[in-house]
Amino acid sequence: MARRIFIYVTATMVARQDVALATVIERMRDAGLEVVDYEEETRRIVVRAPRRLVHVLGSFLRSYAANAVIEVKASAPPAKPPEGARRIQAGRRLLFYTDCSGGYAVWGEVVGRRSLLKLCRRAGLVDPAQMPASLCVFDYTVLEDAVEAAARCFSRAVEDA
Repeated sequence: MARRIFIYVTATMVARQDVALATVIERMRDAGLEVVDYEEETRRIVVRAPRRLVHVLGSFLRSYAANAVIEVKASAPPAKPPEGARRIQAGRRLLFYTDCSGGYAVWGEVVGRRSLLKLCRRAGLVDPAQMPASLCVFDYTVLEDAVEAAARCFSRAVEDA
């Protein structure tokens, strides 16, 4: 049975100096993006978008960001890690890391009735409990490719659960 996976992107951007920060934030909200946080002094905006609005997010990043990074994540029903995944039990949390095609990997956390998944770069020997955050952050210029890779990798990571 197919599992419902909710994919979303979190972007952290620095707005260009030639655009009004309040205007960018208002336009993002009007477009349906969730502005999670912002800081006027540094012009930093953290915004979250569901998969269906990735093209809108990409347009904002290309138009208004001096620089930006993205994280592709998903929430899903609880899943057992796939065969061959590195796993570790950390209290009530089950953490896992599994390779995927295209140089990607999936880091996952299963807690109670939910799973959190993150798209990461493939690495050698990775302890899921000490996963370097830098492996799961991408430049915004690969937004669409990263989301497509995440959809493929996330569904493989939970399909056998």
